[in-house]
Amino acid sequence: MKTIRRNNSNGIDQKGFFNRHMYMIVLVSTVVLLALTITLTIVLSSRGDEQTDAPPASKHEFVLPLESYVVAQQASLDRLVYNPTLKEWRTVNGVIMSVEQDQDVKAVTDGTVVSVSDTLLQGTVITIDHGDGLTSKYLSLAESPAVKEGDVVKAGDILGQTSNRLKQYEHFKNQLYLEMQQVGKFVDPMTFLPSNEQ
Repeated sequence: MKTIRRNNSNGIDQKGFFNRHMYMIVLVSTVVLLALTITLTIVLSSRGDEQTDAPPASKHEFVLPLESYVVAQQASLDRLVYNPTLKEWRTVNGVIMSVEQDQDVKAVTDGTVVSVSDTLLQGTVITIDHGDGLTSKYLSLAESPAVKEGDVVKAGDILGQTSNRLKQYEHFKNQLYLEMQQVGKFVDPMTFLPSNEQ
């Protein structure tokens, strides 16, 4: 005579049920965990994208770095732009402001000069730390800058003068190349600067 084990009031053998369906339980659990991991990855990565689209609120007051200029090349952080001087396609991490004649270049906001260098290909390059992870970098300045490393500057203070010393963009003639970074990532400087009403 065969005996049937009944372990609960419904008459179902729980141990036998789990033994027979163990592979299905493991498979379903794995699929659920995988779906949850993918969902969290997508949600968290899209949050990061939203944060880089617009600059964070800043306590800084910004001014234009030049009195008058034409934007010769907008920043193109995520798309390639043809460079006729180099004859190649590349991203542009800053904005190129073309001017008719030499002009004073001004600090866009308060900060501390962290480096001043002079190179054959980029002219005089000045980098300013504005705090809160924000930096600005001014390229293609003439020799003899008005500031040195360690100087504290205010918005509108003169850093130097424009030139055409930036060899990779010399087809723009006299210019300022301005880059900005927020927490180590390039950002479009024009999103910080007031509008140029000319």
